[in-house]
Amino acid sequence: MSEPAREPVRPRAGPGDRGAARTGALAAGRLGIETFVRLLPLFYQEGVHAQWTAAAREIVRASDAETRGFAVRLAREVLALVDEAVAEGAGAAGDGHAATASGLEQRHRSKG
Repeated sequence: MSEPAREPVRPRAGPGDRGAARTGALAAGRLGIETFVRLLPLFYQEGVHAQWTAAAREIVRASDAETRGFAVRLAREVLALVDEAVAEGAGAAGDGHAATASGLEQRHRSKG
């Protein structure tokens, strides 16, 4: 992955922030999400995609309905966040991924 170095996202105190332990947990969660997002290109490298989708398929099938519901909720929230970023002009058309998340979701719904 040859991506230019970016300034790390700094944790910000939120309205529900109530002390050092909670702040530490929020910072760890934010760091985990940031790391996951930066690794997204890896998921689509040759050979990697088939491996993780096979593993994810197995895990999802073994998961209970509540866990699958959380996965659906997460997917929808991520799609909304992508739409929001595109609407604000972040990473718009020139980056090779011009499709909006809502367009991707509509295409997925039409398949099944």
